[in-house]
Amino acid sequence: MPGFEYFFNSHSHQSRPGETTVVQLNPFQNENLPSFFSVGIHPEQATDNEQEIQAWLTTIGPKKNCLAIGEIGLDNRFENSNEQEKIFVQQLKFAEELKKPVILHCVNSWDRCKFLHSKHAPNTLLIYHGFNKAGILEHVLDYPNAIISIGASILSNKALIDGLHQIPEERLLVETDDRNVSIVEIYQKLADLKSLTLRDFKDQIDINAKRIFSYEQLA
Repeated sequence: MPGFEYFFNSHSHQSRPGETTVVQLNPFQNENLPSFFSVGIHPEQATDNEQEIQAWLTTIGPKKNCLAIGEIGLDNRFENSNEQEKIFVQQLKFAEELKKPVILHCVNSWDRCKFLHSKHAPNTLLIYHGFNKAGILEHVLDYPNAIISIGASILSNKALIDGLHQIPEERLLVETDDRNVSIVEIYQKLADLKSLTLRDFKDQIDINAKRIFSYEQLA
């Protein structure tokens, strides 16, 4: 889009041209690293292998271009609930040690995720990625360390569209996750719903991103 560069994408599974993208690494990836990335074990992939996970995290996590720990969290659709919580806590403690935000994967587990975060990583911000659960919006906003990252669901989720006015602009991020959708389309939809110009909304997200992730744009 003429006049616009580097829309900030807080969570994606691939680098995308014309964006500043926080790319989710594959488990145990340590080569061909993107410009910016996050590192973590998804709850579906959680197994009883804390030592291997810790070795990977301590190799990759401290790097300057590692902006966050995640996506990590809890998901009650999978049967490995004990392993999920153990690995989630391990990674929360690591995020607290590094003073990096957490990108949260949360399915039907908000209260438990919030409790564990407040216990093990109280000084980090918690980015609820791919947020589409309008029914718990007030509960998430009541947690002062929570940031809401919205993706393609805003294009069609009427309940989320109706509830968007409740989210302060300074607690918003924008993402594509694994969807093949233009981030500009998501930005434009959010800007329209917030009665802002695309430029003003983008500028606000840039401010949020630099505050939350403590990074500087690469030249």
